[in-house]
Amino acid sequence: FHLSKPQFGNIQQTNGSISVPQIFFNEKHIGGRDEFQKLDEKALQDLIKNVQENEPPENAPSIPGTSRLLSVGEDEGEGALRCEYDTDADIAKALKDSNLPKKRWNWLQRHHGAFTGNQLKEWLDGTGEDGKTAATRLLAGNFITPIEKKVHAFFADGTLYQLVEQKSIASLNAGVVAECKVLHPSELGEQMRIQIKKLYGKYLNDDGTSVDYDGLADSEEFGEYVKITAQLQRVDLSQLSVDGRLAFFINIYNALIIHGQVIRGIPQAFLTRLRFFWTTSYIIGGHVFTLDDIENGVLRGNRKGPAHLCRQFSRSDPRLKFALPTTEPKIHFALVCGAKSCPPIKCFSENDVQEELKIATEGFIEDDSNVHVNIEKKKVKLSMIFKWYQVDFGDKDRAMLIWIFENMNSGAKSDNLKALIEQDNFSVSYFEYDWTSNSKSES
Repeated sequence: FHLSKPQFGNIQQTNGSISVPQIFFNEKHIGGRDEFQKLDEKALQDLIKNVQENEPPENAPSIPGTSRLLSVGEDEGEGALRCEYDTDADIAKALKDSNLPKKRWNWLQRHHGAFTGNQLKEWLDGTGEDGKTAATRLLAGNFITPIEKKVHAFFADGTLYQLVEQKSIASLNAGVVAECKVLHPSELGEQMRIQIKKLYGKYLNDDGTSVDYDGLADSEEFGEYVKITAQLQRVDLSQLSVDGRLAFFINIYNALIIHGQVIRGIPQAFLTRLRFFWTTSYIIGGHVFTLDDIENGVLRGNRKGPAHLCRQFSRSDPRLKFALPTTEPKIHFALVCGAKSCPPIKCFSENDVQEELKIATEGFIEDDSNVHVNIEKKKVKLSMIFKWYQVDFGDKDRAMLIWIFENMNSGAKSDNLKALIEQDNFSVSYFEYDWTSNSKSES
């Protein structure tokens, strides 16, 4: 089901909880999925019998109608790529198929699909194009990108360039010329969001915690999604607002996780997981962004990752300008990692991303398997996410607990946590992280 912000408010007002699903038998509120699964057979049969024999009272929540079912067809279009063909793509394709692009070395680095400015100009002149004019269009349209910082205005020197789609041949959207006219990144992001929702609606389970990777890999919807990702190569990220960047990169990250596991497989061991996050990437706006680049470089405002020795982007890294101005801790409850202990998968929108992050954070904290407060024993047990990224929540345990308290729903748990914080007498421990895949086949 797709729930709007007012509907989330109604859920919270009815039962004091922000997470879904919330299960009722007539007016009797059971709780969420975990509470339902803890019911013994007799209790369950008694509840079913009560529903069968009694009409629901007026204060019982109504059964959601079909209008609440997740739908992308009514107001969000079909989700397939909307493409106005860019005629310069013909030149880029011809260039790719020519003998000009080659593997070339520059400062001990090997670059695929590379050529010099004067080689490009001469080749274009030979095709009947005005070499300088056509080369300028290819550069402005982000079909090609300079390997070196200096760019000769007349493409008359040995400066190296390469085809953007070969910037990183290992990137999951590489190897295909992005042939559509460049969209504003918010518009392309919206197309991706719609297509992702179609994938999630069909191959994600009801609570967003597991994915049918096998079904998804062979689906027409995934094929359409892959076509859209190719258009990321040429977007102009500088056009995004801060909230636009936030929503755009959260959605890209979560989709890249799934795309990576479909194509590269599900990492099982510790080192293969690290490598997965270090190397799984898209080419976006002429730059290569890995999962770690997106999380630690962009969304955390260029901070050091848990397994890293330094900040994600150096001062000279051209991607640094896309980092958020400040760290947004709530992103940790929006980013998925393909494992069972990760937050559930959701889509985020530029206009509502702040409220959507608030809802995701409250739902995560509300779950006792992520934040458990034992007032009698003066103990707080937290998801490992809080340990790995503690610097984002507070440098000391007390500061971290204050952040959690300030971002949780009111209720018994928040009252107990507040009491422990005020007493300044508590211990903090962490749940073991379940790295088991969120694949439906392993559920």
